[in-house]
Amino acid sequence: MAARSSKAIVVVLPATTLSGQMASASVLRTALCYNVVIPNFDPAVSGYAYAITVKRHNRMEQVLCAGQKNVAALAGVQPAPSGRTDYDLSTLQAKVSDVATGKTQPQTISGEVMLRGPEEGGHDIVAATLHIVYYPDRMDDSAFAELTIQESL
Repeated sequence: MAARSSKAIVVVLPATTLSGQMASASVLRTALCYNVVIPNFDPAVSGYAYAITVKRHNRMEQVLCAGQKNVAALAGVQPAPSGRTDYDLSTLQAKVSDVATGKTQPQTISGEVMLRGPEEGGHDIVAATLHIVYYPDRMDDSAFAELTIQESL
């Protein structure tokens, strides 16, 4: 059996999906759901940055969610282009698992952005993109994994 390197540069996205339907109190809503698992993450040496961008019918793009740890941000969150949000602001914050310093274990980033349903005025989002960059050792700029996934709604 071959030895596994503790510096594997792999981003595992076992449950990443950027579309879904949810019913809540007889109001049909769409949810942008994501779940990212970063292996071998050590908060003392590793880093990541991610952004979730949506594309609208008018071809405008908006960064809905973004975050990072120990590296520069990929993008900043942007306000709705029309000034009217078609998503629930309280659902924009990602859930990030706690990883103890000095321990190498998976880092999980997940969330569920709730979009307005037809009864609430709907939304004009036609696609969503998840972009993530992971550095197992952020001091080594040449060793990183980068992944972009786009889904149409």
